Amino acid sequence: MASGAVIDSDTVIDTDTEWSDAEYTITANVTVTADGNLTINGSDLSFEAPEGVLVGILVLPGGELTIRGVTATAPGDPYFISSDGTTTILDSSFQGLYYSQDDEAFVGLVGGLVANSGSLLLEVVDIDSEGVGVSAYDCDLTINSLAVTGGDYGVLMDGADADLMELTVTDMVMAFVIQDSTVAILNTTVERVNWTLWAVASDVTITGMDSRSYTDHLAFENSTASVVDSYFYDGQEGAVALLGYMEVVGCHFNSTRTAIELLYAEGRIVDTLVEDCADMSIVLSFVGFDSDEPDFEFSNVTIRDGAEAAIDIDSVDDITLSDVTIEGCGDGINVASSLVTFRDVLITGSTQCRPLGCSYVATGTGILAETSGVEMYDVRIIGSNGPAVSAYFSYINATQSTFKDGNASGWLMVYSAPH
Repeated sequence: MASGAVIDSDTVIDTDTEWSDAEYTITANVTVTADGNLTINGSDLSFEAPEGVLVGILVLPGGELTIRGVTATAPGDPYFISSDGTTTILDSSFQGLYYSQDDEAFVGLVGGLVANSGSLLLEVVDIDSEGVGVSAYDCDLTINSLAVTGGDYGVLMDGADADLMELTVTDMVMAFVIQDSTVAILNTTVERVNWTLWAVASDVTITGMDSRSYTDHLAFENSTASVVDSYFYDGQEGAVALLGYMEVVGCHFNSTRTAIELLYAEGRIVDTLVEDCADMSIVLSFVGFDSDEPDFEFSNVTIRDGAEAAIDIDSVDDITLSDVTIEGCGDGINVASSLVTFRDVLITGSTQCRPLGCSYVATGTGILAETSGVEMYDVRIIGSNGPAVSAYFSYINATQSTFKDGNASGWLMVYSAPH
C-alpha cells in the first residue's frame, strides 16, 4: 500500500503482508486470519472511524501481527488492537485507545491493546490512554520498557502469565490490576496514581519498584506475593495481604499511614525500614489463623519516627520477632490476645500520651500486653515516657532484658504475672 493509503473497507490479511515507511488512514477493521502475517514498519497509522463505529486491528488465533517503529493515533473516535494470536509491538507509541467497562465489573474491563489469548510482546512502547493501557487475558504477556499515562488502569491481567520489566505508570486510578495470574514485575516506577496494585488469587513477584501513590500501594487477596528491594512513599496503605502469603524483603516505607499488614495471612518481613507512619507501622493480625505453626519470619526491621504504635499484634499464636529496632514511636509494640516471643529488640523514646480509664493517663509504653503471653530475650527499652512494659491480664517472662531512663515504672502489672 502506498503512502497516504486509506483503508476504508473491512480488510482481511490471510497471507504475508507488509506495510512500511508510509502513512495509513484506517476507517474500517483489519483482520489477520490464522494464515495471515501482518508486519507494519516505520509508519504512521491514523484511525478515523465513522461516527459511532469502533475500528481497529483484530488478530485471530494462529495469526501474527508485528508492529515496529509505528505511531498510532485517533484524531476522532478511539480504536483498539485485539489479539488472539501472536502480537509483537516494538519501538512504537499509541494515543486514543478504546476501552470499555461493564457495570464496573472486573471481567468487563477492556484495554486498547488487548490480548485475549496467545501471546503479546511489548518492547519500548508508549501509551497515552483514556481507559486501560494494556489488557491481558489467558495469555503470555512480556513487557520490556513500557510507559503508560492517563486513564483508569495501566496494565490489567486476568489468567495471564506475565513478565514485566522497566515500566513507568503515571496519572491514573490504578497502575496494575491482577487476577488469577502469575506475574513478575521488575524495575517499575509508579507515580500520581490512586492505587498502585491490586491482586486476587495470584502469584506476584515485585522487585525494584518505586511507588508514590496518593492512597494505597499494594493489596494482595488470597495470593502469594514477594516484594523485594522496593520503595513506597506517601499514601495510605503500604503492602497489605489478606489471606495467602506475603514476604517483604529489603524494602523502605516512608510516610505511609500504615506500612505493612498481614491479615489472616502468613509471611516474611526482613531487612526492612519503616519511617514516619501516621498510624500503625506494621500490623500482624490473625497471622496463620488456621495453622498450628504459622509460616512467619520477622527480623532485621527498623521502625522510627512518629507512628502511633510501631508494631500492632492481635490474635496471633506462637510467633517470634527478632533483631528489631524501634525509635521515637508512640508505643513500641502493642500485643493483644497473642503468644509472642521477642529476641534482640531495642525500643527507644516511646512518647505516646492517651487517656486510660477514669483518671489515669498512659504515656508511651515500650511493650503493651493485653490478655497475652510475652517472652522477652535481650530486650532493651530505653527512654519511655511511660512504663517500659505495661501488662494487663497477661504473663510476661523477661530474660537478660534492660529497662532504663524512663519517666514512669519499669513494669506496670495489672492482674498479670511476671517472671
